[in-house]
Amino acid sequence: MKVQIRPNKIYQHYAWNADHDFIWFFGGAGSGKSVAAVHRELLKKMLPRKKQKWLVVRKFYSDIEDSTFSLIKGSLESWGLSHLGKHTTRPLRYKFKNQNSIVFRGLDKVDKVKSMDGITSVFIEEADQLDEHDLIQLMIRIRGNSEYKKQIVGSFNPTSDQHWLVKYVEPQLLPELPDHIRNLRYLNKSVSVWEFESVTEDGDITRTLVINTNYKHNAYLTKQDIARTRMLGRLDELHHRVYELGRWGQIDTGNKYLHRFDRTLHVKRCPFRSDLIIHHTNDFNVAPYMSSLLIQMEIVADRIKIYVFAELALTEPHNNANAIGQTVSERYNEHLQKGVYLYGDASGHNRLGVKDTRDLFVDLLRGYAENSIFVNKRIPSSNPRYKHINSKSLGRRTFTNAILHGKDMPVDVLIDPSCKQFIKDCEQCQVDADGRLDKKKTKGIEMRGHHLDAFQYFICHPKTVGYLAKI
Repeated sequence: MKVQIRPNKIYQHYAWNADHDFIWFFGGAGSGKSVAAVHRELLKKMLPRKKQKWLVVRKFYSDIEDSTFSLIKGSLESWGLSHLGKHTTRPLRYKFKNQNSIVFRGLDKVDKVKSMDGITSVFIEEADQLDEHDLIQLMIRIRGNSEYKKQIVGSFNPTSDQHWLVKYVEPQLLPELPDHIRNLRYLNKSVSVWEFESVTEDGDITRTLVINTNYKHNAYLTKQDIARTRMLGRLDELHHRVYELGRWGQIDTGNKYLHRFDRTLHVKRCPFRSDLIIHHTNDFNVAPYMSSLLIQMEIVADRIKIYVFAELALTEPHNNANAIGQTVSERYNEHLQKGVYLYGDASGHNRLGVKDTRDLFVDLLRGYAENSIFVNKRIPSSNPRYKHINSKSLGRRTFTNAILHGKDMPVDVLIDPSCKQFIKDCEQCQVDADGRLDKKKTKGIEMRGHHLDAFQYFICHPKTVGYLAKI
Protein backbone atom coordinates (compact mmCIF):
# COMPACT_ATOMS: atom_id res chain seq x y z
CA MET A 1 0.00 0.00 0.00
CA LYS A 2 1.51 3.28 -1.13
CA VAL A 3 -0.16 6.65 -0.77
CA GLN A 4 1.51 9.62 -2.37
CA ILE A 5 0.76 12.73 -0.33
CA ARG A 6 2.82 15.72 0.66
CA PRO A 7 1.94 16.93 4.13
CA ASN A 8 2.66 20.57 4.84
CA LYS A 9 6.31 20.80 5.83
CA ILE A 10 5.88 21.87 9.44
CA TYR A 11 3.58 18.93 10.25
CA GLN A 12 5.65 16.39 8.32
CA HIS A 13 8.93 17.48 9.88
CA TYR A 14 7.82 17.73 13.51
CA ALA A 15 4.66 15.64 13.97
CA TRP A 16 4.68 12.83 11.45
CA ASN A 17 6.85 10.50 13.54
CA ALA A 18 6.36 12.13 16.94
CA ASP A 19 5.96 9.71 19.85
CA HIS A 20 4.77 12.24 22.46
CA ASP A 21 1.86 11.49 24.79
CA PHE A 22 0.06 14.67 23.71
CA ILE A 23 0.27 16.44 20.36
CA TRP A 24 -1.53 19.77 19.99
CA PHE A 25 -2.13 21.39 16.60
CA PHE A 26 -3.43 24.89 17.25
CA GLY A 27 -3.60 28.10 15.29
CA GLY A 28 -5.48 30.09 12.71
CA ALA A 29 -8.05 29.42 10.03
CA GLY A 30 -6.88 27.44 7.01
CA SER A 31 -3.65 26.23 8.61
CA GLY A 32 -4.36 22.57 7.82
CA LYS A 33 -4.45 21.40 11.44
CA SER A 34 -7.26 18.85 11.20
CA VAL A 35 -6.11 17.51 7.85
CA ALA A 36 -2.60 16.92 9.21
CA ALA A 37 -3.92 15.17 12.33
CA VAL A 38 -6.29 12.89 10.37
CA HIS A 39 -3.80 11.99 7.64
CA ARG A 40 -1.13 11.22 10.23
CA GLU A 41 -3.43 8.85 12.14
CA LEU A 42 -4.68 7.06 9.04
CA LEU A 43 -1.34 6.60 7.32
CA LYS A 44 0.87 5.97 10.33
CA LYS A 45 -1.49 3.87 12.47
CA MET A 46 -4.90 2.81 11.19
CA LEU A 47 -3.87 1.39 7.81
CA PRO A 48 -0.46 -0.23 8.47
CA ARG A 49 -0.92 -1.46 12.07
CA LYS A 50 -3.28 -3.86 13.81
CA LYS A 51 -5.26 -3.76 17.06
CA GLN A 52 -5.97 -0.03 16.71
CA LYS A 53 -9.12 1.61 18.08
CA TRP A 54 -9.20 5.31 17.31
CA LEU A 55 -11.61 7.51 19.24
CA VAL A 56 -12.59 10.74 17.48
CA VAL A 57 -14.45 13.29 19.59
CA ARG A 58 -16.01 16.73 19.50
CA LYS A 59 -18.03 18.48 22.13
CA PHE A 60 -21.22 17.92 20.14
CA TYR A 61 -21.84 14.64 18.32
CA SER A 62 -24.06 16.41 15.77
CA ASP A 63 -21.00 18.29 14.44
CA ILE A 64 -18.87 15.24 13.68
CA GLU A 65 -20.47 13.91 10.48
CA ASP A 66 -19.84 17.09 8.48
CA SER A 67 -16.32 17.57 9.85
CA THR A 68 -13.94 14.79 10.91
CA PHE A 69 -16.02 11.87 9.60
CA SER A 70 -16.36 13.58 6.21
CA LEU A 71 -12.61 14.32 6.17
CA ILE A 72 -11.70 10.69 6.92
CA LYS A 73 -14.13 9.34 4.33
CA GLY A 74 -12.99 11.82 1.69
CA SER A 75 -9.31 11.10 2.33
CA LEU A 76 -9.73 7.35 1.91
CA GLU A 77 -11.71 7.89 -1.29
CA SER A 78 -9.13 10.28 -2.75
CA TRP A 79 -6.36 7.75 -2.02
CA GLY A 80 -8.33 4.95 -3.66
CA LEU A 81 -8.46 3.02 -0.36
CA SER A 82 -12.18 2.98 0.37
CA HIS A 83 -12.19 -0.78 -0.20
CA LEU A 84 -10.06 -1.29 2.93
CA GLY A 85 -12.92 -0.46 5.25
CA LYS A 86 -16.65 0.00 5.67
CA HIS A 87 -18.50 2.80 7.42
CA THR A 88 -21.91 3.39 8.92
CA THR A 89 -23.55 6.71 9.61
CA ARG A 90 -26.13 5.65 12.22
CA PRO A 91 -24.07 5.43 14.36
CA LEU A 92 -20.92 6.94 12.86
CA ARG A 93 -18.28 4.24 12.72
CA TYR A 94 -15.48 2.83 10.54
CA LYS A 95 -14.33 -0.79 10.49
CA PHE A 96 -11.27 -1.85 8.50
CA LYS A 97 -10.34 -5.23 7.05
CA ASN A 98 -7.29 -5.33 9.35
CA GLN A 99 -9.73 -5.32 12.31
CA ASN A 100 -8.96 -1.71 13.26
CA SER A 101 -11.85 0.63 13.95
CA ILE A 102 -12.72 4.29 14.34
CA VAL A 103 -15.47 5.31 16.74
CA PHE A 104 -16.98 8.78 17.00
CA ARG A 105 -18.41 10.33 20.15
CA GLY A 106 -19.76 13.65 21.35
CA LEU A 107 -18.73 14.82 24.81
CA ASP A 108 -22.10 16.45 25.39
CA LYS A 109 -22.90 12.94 26.71
CA VAL A 110 -19.64 12.07 28.45
CA ASP A 111 -21.07 8.81 29.88
CA LYS A 112 -20.81 7.28 26.41
CA VAL A 113 -17.03 7.75 26.59
CA LYS A 114 -16.79 6.44 30.15
CA SER A 115 -18.15 3.06 29.02
CA MET A 116 -15.52 2.57 26.30
CA ASP A 117 -12.35 0.50 26.56
CA GLY A 118 -9.49 -0.58 24.33
CA ILE A 119 -8.85 2.92 22.98
CA THR A 120 -5.36 3.23 21.49
CA SER A 121 -5.47 6.88 20.41
CA VAL A 122 -7.74 9.91 20.59
CA PHE A 123 -8.31 12.86 18.28
CA ILE A 124 -10.08 15.92 19.65
CA GLU A 125 -11.36 18.35 17.03
CA GLU A 126 -12.24 21.90 18.17
CA ALA A 127 -10.69 21.14 21.56
CA ASP A 128 -11.41 24.68 22.77
CA GLN A 129 -15.11 23.75 22.96
CA LEU A 130 -14.40 21.12 25.63
CA ASP A 131 -14.44 21.52 29.40
CA GLU A 132 -11.30 20.52 31.28
CA HIS A 133 -13.27 17.65 32.82
CA ASP A 134 -13.83 16.27 29.30
CA LEU A 135 -10.07 16.08 28.68
CA ILE A 136 -9.51 14.36 32.02
CA GLN A 137 -12.08 11.70 31.10
CA LEU A 138 -10.32 11.09 27.79
CA MET A 139 -6.99 10.71 29.58
CA ILE A 140 -8.58 8.05 31.80
CA ARG A 141 -9.98 6.19 28.76
CA ILE A 142 -6.56 5.86 27.11
CA ARG A 143 -4.76 4.34 30.08
CA GLY A 144 -3.44 0.77 29.94
CA ASN A 145 -0.88 -1.32 28.10
CA SER A 146 -0.60 -1.34 24.34
CA GLU A 147 1.85 -2.57 21.73
CA TYR A 148 2.19 0.97 20.42
CA LYS A 149 2.43 4.40 22.02
CA LYS A 150 -0.98 5.72 23.03
CA GLN A 151 -1.52 9.35 22.10
CA ILE A 152 -4.05 12.14 22.48
CA VAL A 153 -4.02 14.58 19.57
CA GLY A 154 -6.02 17.81 19.56
CA SER A 155 -6.67 20.67 17.17
CA PHE A 156 -8.29 24.03 17.88
CA ASN A 157 -8.36 27.79 17.33
CA PRO A 158 -6.87 29.70 20.31
CA THR A 159 -9.95 31.81 21.02
CA SER A 160 -8.93 33.16 24.44
CA ASP A 161 -5.69 33.52 26.40
CA GLN A 162 -7.79 32.83 29.51
CA HIS A 163 -8.80 29.37 28.28
CA TRP A 164 -8.01 26.36 30.47
CA LEU A 165 -6.09 24.83 27.53
CA VAL A 166 -3.27 27.38 27.93
CA LYS A 167 -1.73 25.46 30.83
CA TYR A 168 -1.76 22.22 28.79
CA VAL A 169 -0.52 23.72 25.54
CA GLU A 170 1.56 26.84 26.22
CA PRO A 171 2.36 26.95 29.95
CA GLN A 172 5.14 29.45 29.29
CA LEU A 173 2.38 32.10 29.00
CA LEU A 174 1.36 31.63 32.64
CA PRO A 175 2.65 34.21 35.17
CA GLU A 176 5.08 31.55 36.41
CA LEU A 177 6.04 28.26 34.83
CA PRO A 178 4.53 25.50 37.02
CA ASP A 179 6.99 23.34 38.94
CA HIS A 180 5.81 20.17 37.21
CA ILE A 181 6.71 21.52 33.75
CA ARG A 182 10.27 20.66 32.79
CA ASN A 183 12.61 20.64 29.79
CA LEU A 184 10.55 23.13 27.79
CA ARG A 185 12.33 23.93 24.56
CA TYR A 186 11.57 25.40 21.16
CA LEU A 187 12.33 23.24 18.16
CA ASN A 188 12.51 25.88 15.42
CA LYS A 189 13.72 29.43 14.99
CA SER A 190 10.24 30.89 14.52
CA VAL A 191 9.27 29.49 17.97
CA SER A 192 6.14 27.94 16.48
CA VAL A 193 7.00 24.41 17.64
CA TRP A 194 7.88 23.40 21.19
CA GLU A 195 7.86 20.44 23.54
CA PHE A 196 7.94 19.93 27.30
CA GLU A 197 7.55 17.31 29.99
CA SER A 198 4.98 17.15 32.77
CA VAL A 199 6.08 15.27 35.90
CA THR A 200 3.63 13.94 38.51
CA GLU A 201 4.32 13.61 42.23
CA ASP A 202 4.93 9.89 41.66
CA GLY A 203 7.56 10.67 39.05
CA ASP A 204 5.49 9.70 36.00
CA ILE A 205 6.40 11.72 32.92
CA THR A 206 4.22 12.70 29.99
CA ARG A 207 5.66 14.43 26.95
CA THR A 208 3.82 17.10 24.97
CA LEU A 209 4.49 18.43 21.46
CA VAL A 210 2.86 21.67 20.30
CA ILE A 211 2.69 23.05 16.74
CA ASN A 212 1.32 26.58 16.39
CA THR A 213 0.42 27.49 12.80
CA ASN A 214 -1.48 29.93 10.62
CA TYR A 215 -2.56 30.03 6.98
CA LYS A 216 0.99 30.79 5.82
CA HIS A 217 2.02 27.26 6.82
CA ASN A 218 -0.48 25.71 4.41
CA ALA A 219 0.89 25.40 0.88
CA TYR A 220 -2.42 24.10 -0.49
CA LEU A 221 -4.64 27.13 0.08
CA THR A 222 -6.14 28.83 -2.94
CA LYS A 223 -6.05 32.58 -3.43
CA GLN A 224 -9.71 32.64 -2.43
CA ASP A 225 -8.92 30.74 0.78
CA ILE A 226 -6.19 33.22 1.67
CA ALA A 227 -8.43 36.20 0.90
CA ARG A 228 -11.16 34.77 3.15
CA THR A 229 -8.70 34.29 6.01
CA ARG A 230 -7.39 37.82 5.67
CA MET A 231 -10.98 39.04 5.60
CA LEU A 232 -11.48 37.44 9.02
CA GLY A 233 -8.48 39.37 10.27
CA ARG A 234 -10.08 42.64 9.26
CA LEU A 235 -13.22 42.04 11.32
CA ASP A 236 -11.57 43.07 14.57
CA GLU A 237 -8.40 42.61 16.59
CA LEU A 238 -9.62 39.35 18.11
CA HIS A 239 -10.09 37.72 14.71
CA HIS A 240 -6.81 39.15 13.47
CA ARG A 241 -4.96 37.44 16.32
CA VAL A 242 -6.88 34.17 16.38
CA TYR A 243 -7.82 33.37 12.79
CA GLU A 244 -5.15 35.21 10.81
CA LEU A 245 -2.08 35.06 13.09
CA GLY A 246 -3.09 31.89 14.90
CA ARG A 247 -2.29 33.28 18.33
CA TRP A 248 -4.33 33.40 21.54
CA GLY A 249 -7.09 35.99 21.48
CA GLN A 250 -8.71 38.13 24.11
CA ILE A 251 -12.46 37.58 24.45
CA ASP A 252 -14.39 40.72 23.58
CA THR A 253 -16.25 41.71 26.73
CA GLY A 254 -17.56 44.98 25.31
CA ASN A 255 -21.12 45.69 26.36
CA LYS A 256 -22.89 46.07 23.04
CA TYR A 257 -23.92 42.85 21.29
CA LEU A 258 -24.28 44.43 17.84
CA HIS A 259 -21.47 46.94 17.70
CA ARG A 260 -21.90 47.16 13.90
CA PHE A 261 -25.55 48.16 14.02
CA ASP A 262 -26.13 51.75 12.85
CA ARG A 263 -29.66 53.11 12.79
CA THR A 264 -28.78 55.56 10.01
CA LEU A 265 -27.58 52.71 7.77
CA HIS A 266 -29.84 49.83 8.69
CA VAL A 267 -33.25 51.36 9.42
CA LYS A 268 -34.92 52.22 6.11
CA ARG A 269 -38.41 51.96 4.75
CA CYS A 270 -38.78 48.49 3.20
CA PRO A 271 -42.45 47.63 2.63
CA PHE A 272 -43.74 44.17 1.78
CA ARG A 273 -43.21 43.21 -1.87
CA SER A 274 -45.52 40.79 -3.65
CA ASP A 275 -42.73 39.65 -6.00
CA LEU A 276 -40.55 38.20 -3.23
CA ILE A 277 -41.01 35.11 -1.06
CA ILE A 278 -41.65 35.54 2.68
CA HIS A 279 -39.20 34.17 5.24
CA HIS A 280 -40.87 33.77 8.64
CA THR A 281 -38.60 33.38 11.70
CA ASN A 282 -39.60 32.96 15.35
CA ASP A 283 -38.51 32.98 18.96
CA PHE A 284 -41.02 31.28 21.23
CA ASN A 285 -40.51 33.13 24.49
CA VAL A 286 -43.97 34.04 25.82
CA ALA A 287 -43.06 37.02 28.04
CA PRO A 288 -43.10 39.90 27.56
CA TYR A 289 -44.40 38.79 24.14
CA MET A 290 -43.99 36.08 21.51
CA SER A 291 -41.62 37.29 18.80
CA SER A 292 -41.67 36.89 15.04
CA LEU A 293 -39.96 38.58 12.09
CA LEU A 294 -41.05 38.62 8.44
CA ILE A 295 -38.21 38.95 5.98
CA GLN A 296 -37.68 39.04 2.22
CA MET A 297 -34.50 38.64 0.18
CA GLU A 298 -33.20 39.40 -3.28
CA ILE A 299 -29.88 39.66 -5.10
CA VAL A 300 -29.01 43.03 -6.62
CA ALA A 301 -25.68 43.55 -8.40
CA ASP A 302 -24.10 40.49 -6.72
CA ARG A 303 -25.17 41.61 -3.25
CA ILE A 304 -27.76 39.89 -1.09
CA LYS A 305 -30.40 42.32 0.14
CA ILE A 306 -32.21 41.34 3.36
CA TYR A 307 -35.40 43.27 4.10
CA VAL A 308 -36.95 42.90 7.56
CA PHE A 309 -40.32 44.35 6.64
CA ALA A 310 -42.50 43.44 9.65
CA GLU A 311 -42.40 42.13 13.20
CA LEU A 312 -44.91 40.52 15.53
CA ALA A 313 -44.77 40.99 19.29
CA LEU A 314 -47.94 39.28 20.49
CA THR A 315 -48.86 39.79 24.14
CA GLU A 316 -51.28 38.00 26.47
CA PRO A 317 -53.63 36.32 25.56
CA HIS A 318 -52.25 36.00 22.03
CA ASN A 319 -48.65 35.18 22.98
CA ASN A 320 -48.73 31.66 21.56
CA ALA A 321 -47.47 29.92 18.43
CA ASN A 322 -50.95 29.31 17.05
CA ALA A 323 -51.77 33.03 17.15
CA ILE A 324 -48.46 33.82 15.40
CA GLY A 325 -49.34 31.47 12.52
CA GLN A 326 -52.89 32.75 12.35
CA THR A 327 -51.80 36.41 12.24
CA VAL A 328 -49.32 35.84 9.42
CA SER A 329 -51.85 33.78 7.48
CA GLU A 330 -54.53 36.48 7.78
CA ARG A 331 -52.22 39.31 6.71
CA TYR A 332 -50.55 37.57 3.77
CA ASN A 333 -53.10 34.91 2.83
CA GLU A 334 -52.83 34.92 -0.96
CA HIS A 335 -49.10 35.56 -1.02
CA LEU A 336 -48.34 32.59 1.23
CA GLN A 337 -49.64 30.33 -1.50
CA LYS A 338 -46.50 31.18 -3.46
CA GLY A 339 -44.54 29.50 -0.65
CA VAL A 340 -43.07 30.57 2.68
CA TYR A 341 -39.88 29.56 4.51
CA LEU A 342 -40.18 28.92 8.24
CA TYR A 343 -37.32 29.31 10.76
CA GLY A 344 -37.10 29.42 14.53
CA ASP A 345 -35.83 28.29 17.87
CA ALA A 346 -34.89 24.58 17.65
CA SER A 347 -36.34 24.04 21.13
CA GLY A 348 -39.75 24.70 19.57
CA HIS A 349 -39.66 21.01 18.63
CA ASN A 350 -39.83 20.05 22.31
CA ARG A 351 -43.08 18.45 23.40
CA LEU A 352 -45.43 20.80 25.21
CA GLY A 353 -47.48 18.36 27.23
CA VAL A 354 -50.61 20.01 25.84
CA LYS A 355 -53.37 17.78 24.51
CA ASP A 356 -53.34 17.46 20.71
CA THR A 357 -50.26 19.72 20.46
CA ARG A 358 -47.00 17.93 19.67
CA ASP A 359 -44.71 20.99 19.63
CA LEU A 360 -44.71 24.75 19.01
CA PHE A 361 -44.06 24.47 15.28
CA VAL A 362 -47.05 22.15 14.90
CA ASP A 363 -49.12 24.68 16.84
CA LEU A 364 -47.87 27.50 14.59
CA LEU A 365 -48.71 25.58 11.42
CA ARG A 366 -52.21 24.97 12.71
CA GLY A 367 -52.52 28.73 12.85
CA TYR A 368 -51.54 28.87 9.19
CA ALA A 369 -54.53 26.59 8.54
CA GLU A 370 -54.91 25.82 4.84
CA ASN A 371 -51.75 27.82 4.07
CA SER A 372 -49.61 25.37 6.04
CA ILE A 373 -49.20 23.16 2.96
CA PHE A 374 -47.12 25.93 1.35
CA VAL A 375 -44.62 26.11 4.23
CA ASN A 376 -41.04 24.95 3.69
CA LYS A 377 -39.58 24.27 7.16
CA ARG A 378 -35.96 25.21 7.81
CA ILE A 379 -35.70 24.30 11.48
CA PRO A 380 -32.25 23.09 12.62
CA SER A 381 -31.73 20.28 15.11
CA SER A 382 -29.86 22.72 17.36
CA ASN A 383 -29.55 26.50 17.53
CA PRO A 384 -26.47 28.29 16.10
CA ARG A 385 -23.76 28.49 18.74
CA TYR A 386 -21.92 31.57 19.91
CA LYS A 387 -18.38 30.28 19.30
CA HIS A 388 -19.06 28.48 16.02
CA ILE A 389 -22.40 28.42 14.19
CA ASN A 390 -21.36 24.99 12.98
CA SER A 391 -18.16 23.25 11.98
CA LYS A 392 -15.35 25.68 11.13
CA SER A 393 -17.45 28.79 11.01
CA LEU A 394 -17.80 32.18 12.66
CA GLY A 395 -19.76 32.38 15.87
CA ARG A 396 -23.29 33.72 16.04
CA ARG A 397 -22.49 37.22 17.31
CA THR A 398 -19.40 37.69 15.13
CA PHE A 399 -21.26 36.62 12.01
CA THR A 400 -24.21 38.92 12.73
CA ASN A 401 -21.86 41.88 13.14
CA ALA A 402 -19.99 40.93 9.95
CA ILE A 403 -23.29 40.84 8.06
CA LEU A 404 -24.22 44.28 9.40
CA HIS A 405 -20.78 45.65 8.56
CA GLY A 406 -21.25 44.59 4.96
CA LYS A 407 -17.75 45.41 3.71
CA ASP A 408 -16.38 41.88 3.79
CA MET A 409 -19.73 40.13 3.27
CA PRO A 410 -21.87 40.64 0.13
CA VAL A 411 -24.92 41.38 2.28
CA ASP A 412 -26.99 44.49 3.08
CA VAL A 413 -29.53 44.47 5.92
CA LEU A 414 -32.47 46.89 5.98
CA ILE A 415 -35.04 47.03 8.79
CA ASP A 416 -38.38 48.79 8.41
CA PRO A 417 -38.99 51.50 11.07
CA SER A 418 -42.18 49.66 12.09
CA CYS A 419 -40.03 46.87 13.62
CA LYS A 420 -39.64 48.78 16.87
CA GLN A 421 -38.86 45.88 19.20
CA PHE A 422 -36.26 44.43 16.85
CA ILE A 423 -34.58 47.81 16.46
CA LYS A 424 -34.48 48.19 20.26
CA ASP A 425 -32.84 44.76 20.48
CA CYS A 426 -30.20 45.84 17.96
CA GLU A 427 -29.46 49.03 19.88
CA GLN A 428 -29.77 47.87 23.47
CA CYS A 429 -28.79 44.20 23.75
CA GLN A 430 -25.54 43.52 25.56
CA VAL A 431 -23.14 40.62 25.97
CA ASP A 432 -21.99 38.73 29.01
CA ALA A 433 -18.34 37.97 29.79
CA ASP A 434 -18.40 34.93 27.44
CA GLY A 435 -19.66 36.90 24.43
CA ARG A 436 -23.21 35.55 24.64
CA LEU A 437 -26.41 37.53 24.43
CA ASP A 438 -27.06 38.78 27.95
CA LYS A 439 -30.81 38.55 28.49
CA LYS A 440 -31.08 40.47 31.73
CA LYS A 441 -34.27 39.91 33.66
CA THR A 442 -36.67 42.48 35.10
CA LYS A 443 -38.98 40.91 37.68
CA GLY A 444 -38.12 37.50 36.27
CA ILE A 445 -38.81 38.42 32.63
CA GLU A 446 -36.20 38.64 29.87
CA MET A 447 -37.18 41.98 28.36
CA ARG A 448 -34.82 42.15 25.38
CA GLY A 449 -33.23 39.92 22.77
CA HIS A 450 -36.10 37.79 21.47
CA HIS A 451 -36.44 39.39 18.04
CA LEU A 452 -32.65 39.44 17.75
CA ASP A 453 -32.61 35.69 18.40
CA ALA A 454 -35.26 35.20 15.72
CA PHE A 455 -33.16 37.21 13.25
CA GLN A 456 -30.07 35.11 14.00
CA TYR A 457 -31.97 31.85 13.46
CA PHE A 458 -32.69 33.21 9.97
CA ILE A 459 -29.27 34.56 8.93
CA CYS A 460 -27.34 31.62 10.40
CA HIS A 461 -29.25 29.07 8.36
CA PRO A 462 -27.04 27.69 5.55
CA LYS A 463 -29.77 28.20 2.95
CA THR A 464 -30.06 31.95 3.61
CA VAL A 465 -26.63 33.51 4.21
CA GLY A 466 -25.24 31.19 6.90
CA TYR A 467 -22.89 29.59 4.37
CA LEU A 468 -20.93 32.85 4.35
CA ALA A 469 -19.84 32.17 7.96
CA LYS A 470 -17.55 29.35 6.81
CA ILE A 471 -13.87 29.89 7.63
